[in-house]
Amino acid sequence: MSIVFALSNISKSFGKDNEIPIIINATLQIKKGEIYIYKLH
Repeated sequence: MSIVFALSNISKSFGKDNEIPIIINATLQIKKGEIYIYKLH
């Protein structure tokens, strides 16, 4: 579940115009997204 939340946060931070780059860079940004999730919780 954390991966899904991280991807959603990453997509929001970069915007809908960069959905394709998000998919490519998702694995690189996943840790940053999870850290952001932990801060929210």
